[in-house]
Amino acid sequence: MNQAERKIILETLSILVGKRLNWIGRAAAMASLGFGDPVLMERIVRKEDGTFGTEKQMIPPYALHIDGIYRLICGEQVFLGKGDVFEPASGQQNKEDFDWESFEWDIIGNNRYDEIGEKLLETSSPPLIVEKVSVNRLGDLSIHLTNGFKLEALIDTSVGDRKSGSAGM
Repeated sequence: MNQAERKIILETLSILVGKRLNWIGRAAAMASLGFGDPVLMERIVRKEDGTFGTEKQMIPPYALHIDGIYRLICGEQVFLGKGDVFEPASGQQNKEDFDWESFEWDIIGNNRYDEIGEKLLETSSPPLIVEKVSVNRLGDLSIHLTNGFKLEALIDTSVGDRKSGSAGM
């Protein structure tokens, strides 16, 4: 990743500095993180009868979606990571007769990611506020939060700049 690309990422994500992390969700295994004070928005929803309507909901004004390797760390501990999506919630995993064949990780609330994300926001005091955003020379993203937390999104490919054909070596 070149310096100009890093600069664009930093300029784009600098809007998050000072904003509170107030939502941790997902779409399949893609992390979806909400920042900023929630605002009332109207969205289109499918009703039970198959028709479409609208619904008002409080949502964060800024969302970051990460579809690669990511983790939320504090000190030497990983609190939440992409792999947690594929692990059963704590109420299920300790059962000796747990059936991995029937485990449906993609159902909201059925896995560790959903469980930990919800608990983390409920118990984080003071709230998690973005202090700084950084991007290293490889393109790995770090979002530094209060309370010593850091969200990391890591480059997980050897393919570099597709335009020039370089492999980032």
